[in-house]
Amino acid sequence: MFPLFSKNPDSLDIYYRKSGHISPNLHQQIEFVYILYGTLALGIGTELFQMEKGDFAVIFPGQIHHTQVFDDPENCASMYLLAPPQLAGSFQEVLKTKVPVSPLIKACDVHEDIRYALHALYRDQTASERLTGKVSGSAGPETPAAEQEAAKAAGSSGPKPAAAADTGIRSTIHAAFIQLLLCRALPLLMLKDREDSPGMDLAARVSSYLEDHFKENITLSSLARALYVSPYSVSRIFSSAFRTNFNGYLNDIRVEYVCEMLRRTDKSVTEIYEDAGFESQRTFNRAFRERMRMSPREFRESGLLTLRPLQDTGR
Repeated sequence: MFPLFSKNPDSLDIYYRKSGHISPNLHQQIEFVYILYGTLALGIGTELFQMEKGDFAVIFPGQIHHTQVFDDPENCASMYLLAPPQLAGSFQEVLKTKVPVSPLIKACDVHEDIRYALHALYRDQTASERLTGKVSGSAGPETPAAEQEAAKAAGSSGPKPAAAADTGIRSTIHAAFIQLLLCRALPLLMLKDREDSPGMDLAARVSSYLEDHFKENITLSSLARALYVSPYSVSRIFSSAFRTNFNGYLNDIRVEYVCEMLRRTDKSVTEIYEDAGFESQRTFNRAFRERMRMSPREFRESGLLTLRPLQDTGR
């Protein structure tokens, strides 16, 4: 959920961060998850898949998913890649009509091309952000030394970053790497037909609306009115699809946003939580502590911003 606050869902976004709890959510991008170190539990619908170092997963567009960490989060980190379906080329039809029985590919079966493509895309994005002066939405290397380690870990062979190229060339390069990932991953996944469900369509609309309007003073009733459905229908979506209630889901989105702002800006905690849509400091503090198990100040001052360099992936 967190990259949607800072990135255009029509563009590619790759980053790595310490693994943690992410509430059930869905989007229309293809999402790839690669475990750098430690473990991560990836939930798809009602199924939970345990991932370990070197494992790789593909989440199809429109699949409800969440993550949990049962080990020490300090020893767990993952790389995430989100890409719009239009970069998938001839694989778009498969992404529209099928879903994996299991999204997981074990480390021993992950093709070297997958690791190569991930590192090439990460190297390209970080180079582009340095040249354009943009602030990354990732929690990746935060110091020049760490950036050098990450670039070194990515390897010196292969094509040079396309950061200085025009948008059309970069998009072509991105599409080539996304299709390479799918070409190597899809044959290893057992696919089944998507189940058309009006409830899933409403879940997507609910998720999309809240991502766009979570900063506003929004209630279950106003959400239902905006989507032209009954409050009962919306409430049922939260309990059946998202496994939570309206307030819990909305607070999770707002807390995710606060965490990103604490990571990426020097704004005051008060300024951030008010911008996120929390009505009072008391409500914010309670929601943040329930989710993060620490105060906002402790979170900002903790080592959650620091990650091991990419050479720890076992390449």
